[in-house]
Amino acid sequence: MARMSAAVIVLEMLAMSLAVAVFGPFVLLVGVPALLATVLVLATVVIAERRRVRREAEAAVLPTVPGGLMSGFFRVPAQTAPVDAPERSRS
Repeated sequence: MARMSAAVIVLEMLAMSLAVAVFGPFVLLVGVPALLATVLVLATVVIAERRRVRREAEAAVLPTVPGGLMSGFFRVPAQTAPVDAPERSRS
């Protein structure tokens, strides 16, 4: 992405230099803010992409937890005696 961004900036600078040669220095009133806006947008995109890649790499290390939103909330307690076993009472 950084190489593509550099290529876009270089092409925009070449277009501005050609426009200055053909139309004069008044082109810079529009060209320089456009170049600065392009640099800011591309820098934002590159930073966002690096953050996303880092976040995905960190998420790959974390173990996956089975279940959904309420997993583990309704746990059935372990039974000590079978359900069908007769109860022993002291009489």
